[in-house]
Amino acid sequence: MMRWVFNIAALGAAAVVCYGMQSTKPRYKDLIAPIPVHGSMADKVETRLFNVQIGKVVFARELKATEFGKQRTLTTGGLWAVVAADVAARERTTGVGAATWLGPTGLKYHQTERFSSRSDLPPISVAPGLPQRGLFLFELPPGEIGNATLVFQHAVFSALDSQANIALDRLQLGPDGVPQGVVDILDLDQPI
Repeated sequence: MMRWVFNIAALGAAAVVCYGMQSTKPRYKDLIAPIPVHGSMADKVETRLFNVQIGKVVFARELKATEFGKQRTLTTGGLWAVVAADVAARERTTGVGAATWLGPTGLKYHQTERFSSRSDLPPISVAPGLPQRGLFLFELPPGEIGNATLVFQHAVFSALDSQANIALDRLQLGPDGVPQGVVDILDLDQPI
């Protein structure tokens, strides 16, 4: 009888240990996730394949650009965030194909796909010694601007590769959280 109770207790303890191991082990997506390299707006962040440094962040209510010889004006329900970043390859020709705005609430905003033919928009291809300035466009609600982070990756799915996480710590925000100096119409054909 005592042996039977001991066997049930050992089986119960083994079940608790197995459940604990299962619930605390990392998920597969966490095991192959990109490795973050952190920096701020003033830093040049160096990943395995490329370096990136934010030059300027401009906020606008509308964007104006020439595409296929025609003038286009794009509006949004929030604000446009136009990030001008200098990108350089480290050892071989590479590209920066994905940028994500990570808001303070944890929501992710991927770069807009409403422009298709501009050479200064991702994917940006760079060679060693030939840095290039690229534009990254985001449509954001005003509440997702303060304490945000920009994430730059080589590709959308870059398992076990490095990614640049740049804290947007130098944005000038008003007391209501809306950035100061919002432009009504920003012309993308002019230098930023």
